[in-house]
Amino acid sequence: MKKCIGCGYCCQMPCLLAIAIHGIISKCPELEWNGERYICKIMDLRRKQELVNEFCCMPENEWRLDIRERKEI
Repeated sequence: MKKCIGCGYCCQMPCLLAIAIHGIISKCPELEWNGERYICKIMDLRRKQELVNEFCCMPENEWRLDIRERKEI
């Protein structure tokens, strides 16, 4: 699979995730021009979530073995 170059072509037809969020739409509102390329805000959110998951699995994470509501957050 080739890396996304941000041309926006693939988002001319909304994906299922965009339809789930916005209903039936003709143009995806999640596609955004950043001055240099198109960015999918849904995919950007997904990448951030994947990054968060990386921190969850770090060996230094003592909370991983003690999942509970915390007042210090």
